[in-house]
Amino acid sequence: MRNIYTNVRHVDSFGYGERIKEERQRLKLTQANFAKVAGVSRQSQANYETEEREPGAAYLMNLYGQVDVPYILSGQRNSTGDIDAKIVEAILTAIDGWAVESKRQIPREIKAELLTLFLKQAMSTGKIENEWIKQTLRLVK
Repeated sequence: MRNIYTNVRHVDSFGYGERIKEERQRLKLTQANFAKVAGVSRQSQANYETEEREPGAAYLMNLYGQVDVPYILSGQRNSTGDIDAKIVEAILTAIDGWAVESKRQIPREIKAELLTLFLKQAMSTGKIENEWIKQTLRLVK
């Protein structure tokens, strides 16, 4: 039976161990300090980075919120960290424009949810889909 880490290795030019090391270095942590965050020994951390051992769920859960765990597993960066202010501005302009056009007030909580939804869509496609935004806003009650 093949494990997920074997499959992940084919996603990019290096495996999960190199991605763990990359995340550790991005945070400017030593193996010992990163190991403390992850709740493992320094030797275990070294073994994960050299792929002599596969990290388990507890290790990854301890790192969640500190590093890009989906990136470690898949080799694909979580794009939410790369939010462009111009995209946010364009989305907010579209939402506010729709509110004025339809003579509606959008509560802050709903506006935040809409912004999150449209940002996710823009980050996944790489562009703002104005028609999709308009169609979605028509559903707001």
